[in-house]
Amino acid sequence: MKAAMLVLSAVLLIVALSACGTAVNGYDHLYRPMVATDNEETLAVKDSIKSKRFVWEYNGQNFAVILHLDPQLNLEYEKAKRSYSMFKIMVENDYSAYLDTLPGDSSVIELARQLKEIASQHHFTTNQLVELTVNFFQSLQNDEEEARDLGFVVNRDAILTYRVPFQVFFYGKAICLDKGVAAMSVFRELSIGTALLMMPTDDPQINHAAVGIRSAHKYGLVQALDYHYAEMTQRVRIGTMPKFVRQEDLDKLKISFSITGKIYQSSLANN
Repeated sequence: MKAAMLVLSAVLLIVALSACGTAVNGYDHLYRPMVATDNEETLAVKDSIKSKRFVWEYNGQNFAVILHLDPQLNLEYEKAKRSYSMFKIMVENDYSAYLDTLPGDSSVIELARQLKEIASQHHFTTNQLVELTVNFFQSLQNDEEEARDLGFVVNRDAILTYRVPFQVFFYGKAICLDKGVAAMSVFRELSIGTALLMMPTDDPQINHAAVGIRSAHKYGLVQALDYHYAEMTQRVRIGTMPKFVRQEDLDKLKISFSITGKIYQSSLANN
């Protein structure tokens, strides 16, 4: 009986997440949906290490970072994910295991370092550094193929389907959940408080994951007062809801896990 309940719960969760990378079309020009772009490119391959350059826009300017990614680490992560707890991930909605890094993986630390360097060079405030980082993840391609495939995964293979932060950078694309966890890993290095927001429903067109950015109390979401909503699949301001998120979806919002850190003071709070 317990085994049957576990499988049923896993099926329901996978169906709930199956479309989070596809519900990004049809928005008006004010929301500027992100489309597949060449925002990242492989600069060189030396001793099997891929050097990838990511370019994105923030506040009318283009910025770039370069990450050196070892394909062998990608294979090691596929092996490591097999040890993750299926119950914790598929039933309890706790994806914190995907924040763990393997020896030799400095991708998150290096990305955070370069983001801080950009912020320092341009005299950005902490708030602007947060926005710069959110825009980076919004610029990554949405992996619609992976999102569709999740609808057919009902066992431990689901754990392998999700991508750890290194793999998000390695492939340069991801679903909403993967982007969210990767963003949280970088914000942890930047000492910014975050949470993984989950909005499961029975409709596969609107099930979604997003990031909550730690806010001053009472200025966040009604459903999570201490967090501003940060969309990862399209370019919208922090604190602004994408059009596919309905009020009834927000009412079902749950926090998967959170990381402590500094707050972000949204300009929307002053309006």
